[in-house]
Amino acid sequence: MNLHKPLVLAFVFVVSFTAFSQDEKEAPKSFMEITSFPVAPGCDADQSQDEIMKCFQTFVSRHISENFEYPEDAREGGLEGRVWLRFIVEADGSISNVEVVRTSGVASIDAEGVRVLQSLPKLSAPGYLDGRAVRMQYSIPINARI
Repeated sequence: MNLHKPLVLAFVFVVSFTAFSQDEKEAPKSFMEITSFPVAPGCDADQSQDEIMKCFQTFVSRHISENFEYPEDAREGGLEGRVWLRFIVEADGSISNVEVVRTSGVASIDAEGVRVLQSLPKLSAPGYLDGRAVRMQYSIPINARI
């Protein structure tokens, strides 16, 4: 059995970062239309929007790397993979609708990615569009490597 600690990397890409108004019947808005990005715990809401976004991305990546528990079956089988996940930052800052967008090919790695994102704490502030809290969709890949 390999005693090396598995390497789990979360590459934060703004692949799908779309806002939805609270009225879900409205057409989705692009993240380019957002006037204020979500503020993660520990981030400074008084920073520039670029800094707030970078802090949010760092927060999500750190959460994944600190909380992802490499599945035993994948470790024993020498299985690795990249899973793409999507989630919603709700208008109250909570996380919902975590789902696999593209599988790693290893069900236990996919399930662990979903579990870790579901455990993200509520954000300090949601995204805003013209002073109104909105739902935002966010996608992220997780690379699970032994």
